[in-house]
Amino acid sequence: MKTIPLLRNALHDVTRTRSPHDIFRSYRGTDWKDYVQYSYGGKYCYPHVLWQNDSMELVIMGWADKQTYHTYTNYNTIYSRVLQGALFFDEINADKTRTTWFMQESSFLKIYPFSIITMTAARPTVASLHLFTYSYQK
Repeated sequence: MKTIPLLRNALHDVTRTRSPHDIFRSYRGTDWKDYVQYSYGGKYCYPHVLWQNDSMELVIMGWADKQTYHTYTNYNTIYSRVLQGALFFDEINADKTRTTWFMQESSFLKIYPFSIITMTAARPTVASLHLFTYSYQK
């Protein structure tokens, strides 16, 4: 998949034979740079929803150096990909186990439900793409 619009269309047409995760992993485009947004003059990450339906959201994030973002997965699964730079992912899962990952460009990560996640930009000019899949209708 070469563009964000093609990725959005493919996610919209998810079938039983192809999972959202497989579609998400197939994105290999560089047009994501047209969608990254920053607030406060590029000093802070600004999540931007690229597409959503009742059970999924595709979000792109631009990061400032050493910036941190916290989220709770509740009933959803998050698929993450680092597009540029590197991120630290710190997860505390449902059984209170703590895991930390260092992810560089083109790395993928699946974060399971009932986790507490802290993401931190490890370098300047970082961007990431995330697919939130919900087990319930929003």
